[in-house]
Amino acid sequence: MQSSVGAENEDVKRVYKAIQQSERLSFAYRDAEGVESARTVEPIRLLWEQSAWYLEAYCLLRQANRLIRVTRVSKLDFTGQCFVPGSSDSAAERRMEGEALAVKRGVTAHLRFDRSARARVIEQFKEACTHHDSYTDVIAVFYTMDYALSVILSYGSQVIVLSPDGLKQKLMLEMLAMQRRYS
Repeated sequence: MQSSVGAENEDVKRVYKAIQQSERLSFAYRDAEGVESARTVEPIRLLWEQSAWYLEAYCLLRQANRLIRVTRVSKLDFTGQCFVPGSSDSAAERRMEGEALAVKRGVTAHLRFDRSARARVIEQFKEACTHHDSYTDVIAVFYTMDYALSVILSYGSQVIVLSPDGLKQKLMLEMLAMQRRYS
């Protein structure tokens, strides 16, 4: 895992170069649970989401589209294997078309955070923050509903979802499921 901003910036530069050259990348990837796997991908583009870089790519191991958080990548290397975006040999861009549209649209959420979470909120959301005396409002776009839900749950009782209603409903269902698990 890349731990410094400098190392992450170098990885972003290398990923960008691979995108420009249509060259496959290989790396070790650590998922949200900490499980590491070796991956080879056909990189399509870089996305900046909630103060973090994501690589949009077609993963050859999973044979599926993936959004890969760059900070979870280590041992990044060029494979020397070029691919032709959109060709029959490499249909990564075509496969990504539907998901890329969903990623661009995302889920726009209006969140209100308690003052006690201000430092973390500023770090995570930066310019999306509007500060008030006792709370901070954030209007942010999350790439999926599940990702929005995971961020919100990580703040516990320090956050209120003001909109959209669908996100509020999904949060309530998740909290009910958690309550049943611990009852």
